Amino acid sequence: MGLFDKKKSGKTPAESKLLEIISRAFDADTFQEVEYEGGTHRWGVREGSTLVEIWVNTDYGSEEDPIAVVSSLCAVDTRDDDKLYRFLIESEEQSIFTNWTVVPGNMSGTVTVFVSCNLSLNTLDDEEIQRAAFAVAQTSDKLDDEIVKRFGGKRAQEFLGWN
Repeated sequence: MGLFDKKKSGKTPAESKLLEIISRAFDADTFQEVEYEGGTHRWGVREGSTLVEIWVNTDYGSEEDPIAVVSSLCAVDTRDDDKLYRFLIESEEQSIFTNWTVVPGNMSGTVTVFVSCNLSLNTLDDEEIQRAAFAVAQTSDKLDDEIVKRFGGKRAQEFLGWN
């Protein structure tokens, strides 16, 4: 079954609405469903050396006002260093659409860096999801090499085993 096959089941109303927006905003072959444990549905695309995912955040927002997240894995197991945070804050590549999320890494003393954008699903339109996906992808793809060079770790490309 393809991304836009309507026979897929188990999606929440918010996930179904997001899939409708994605299907209008992008070519059918652009985004593919990414499977995760726990039943969450995410749609992803490889952009350069990064993976961009779009999904509904059930931890924030509400059933009445769900949040759509456009997120990109930028660098994995990067050295947890104050200079990294300063680099992220001062980065000229930062877009008005994007923000940084840093979570503990897989190894002690490391972090994983994401670039993301949160959008209200109730007011989301095709053009806005396109701009957000482009901004997140470009920011992550431009900065992942520099982050890994300065602070170690792996880009999404190496972490996910892409050629």
